[in-house]
Amino acid sequence: MKPGAPGEADCHLIGRRIRQIRVLEMLGGGGMGKVYLGFDETLQRKVALKVIRSRHRLTPEARVRFLREARTLSRLDHPSICGIYDYIPGESTDFLVLELIEGDHLAAAVQKGLDPAQRLAVAIRIAEVLVAAHGEGSSTGTSSRTT
Repeated sequence: MKPGAPGEADCHLIGRRIRQIRVLEMLGGGGMGKVYLGFDETLQRKVALKVIRSRHRLTPEARVRFLREARTLSRLDHPSICGIYDYIPGESTDFLVLELIEGDHLAAAVQKGLDPAQRLAVAIRIAEVLVAAHGEGSSTGTSSRTT
């Protein structure tokens, strides 16, 4: 199974409601979390719903990191960074309700082939996002600089 591909254990949220968000399908996942396609039934729009993987249940440390991520993301205003709509605390895990950005994954675009000008444009956008995120982290005392 590919990383991020839904398996039986990954699909337990599909069809459920998290407050006003109806979970439709799994979009993918990474090391710590999964992202689902959701539908906000109040505002009538598609959203991305991020949740911590079950094997990384929210320990106090993980919950602090997840909430810090939500707070930092809520302060970022950049066209290449998805917006955050809500933070939903739960009993066994918390959820981030995010702007859904549709389109190809970067890996898929690279696999299809990007000409040099497209590669440069992607690299510039990634660098701009990193500058914006690092600037916000520095201004809140959560700099990502390592020593």
